[in-house]
Amino acid sequence: MADTVSLSETGVLPTMSASDEEYEYLTVTQAREELGLTKPVMARLIRDGVLHAEPHPFDKRMKIVRRSEVEALKARRAGLKKALARVA
Repeated sequence: MADTVSLSETGVLPTMSASDEEYEYLTVTQAREELGLTKPVMARLIRDGVLHAEPHPFDKRMKIVRRSEVEALKARRAGLKKALARVA
């Protein structure tokens, strides 16, 4: 597996696809799309500290989140859905 490419090395955040899994950060929009969330729900997760957003180092208007946090949240949501399906 390739080493993780950090944002500081590339200077850009590409659009997310299956081949971009080596990038360490996602924009908030990319993370929201990956999780299948609405803008208000994503904003609440950031506000409540579930996900930690940082200013993009090259564009302060944008926020970025760690891919690892997004993947962890995605896994928790999948586990919760499985548990709820068993109960129903």
